[in-house]
Amino acid sequence: MANHVTNAEVGAGRNPAKGVLIRSSVEWMHYLFIPLRCLRYHIILSLGDLDTNCTVCAFNLNFRIYKVGFLKTQHKYEIVFNLPEVPSLGKAVCQAPVPNQHICITDITPVAEGGLRVTCEYMAHQEGVLCEEVMLVSESQEEVCVGVKVQARVMDRHHGTPMLLEGVRCLGVELEYDSEQSDWQGFD
Repeated sequence: MANHVTNAEVGAGRNPAKGVLIRSSVEWMHYLFIPLRCLRYHIILSLGDLDTNCTVCAFNLNFRIYKVGFLKTQHKYEIVFNLPEVPSLGKAVCQAPVPNQHICITDITPVAEGGLRVTCEYMAHQEGVLCEEVMLVSESQEEVCVGVKVQARVMDRHHGTPMLLEGVRCLGVELEYDSEQSDWQGFD
């Protein structure tokens, strides 16, 4: 493991590509990995009350950022990209059990040249520059993971023309609740 860090260093979030491993002498909580992005929300403030022997160690967490182009709100997209080989991750990889309601991984397959081909579905839910995160974890080593950030510029569904980058395709449009596309007949 790498060197110890203080709470001030962890709270400041100096390096967003780091994670924190908390070791505790409490038997039911041997190791708890928390990506540094979660620490901004003060998830571990109460851990000091549980055990006086908690130590916080920093270690590297791989992050990849993929830009997918200009999208439209209320549209569902399929995004396919190749993840370079991460030797410590291994071949048996799955999505972390942390749900994200806007993006989910539907398929992970190994590529002959090395690395992984990741297929995910993304729902553009609001306008602006959006960045959604998913985590891939190794099935053989619990502490090894790779974070994938999907960055999209999203415009209103009635304005402009989308510009999809390579590996992105539109799967369909979500129905509007207040339009004639809705099947709700109203009150009797």
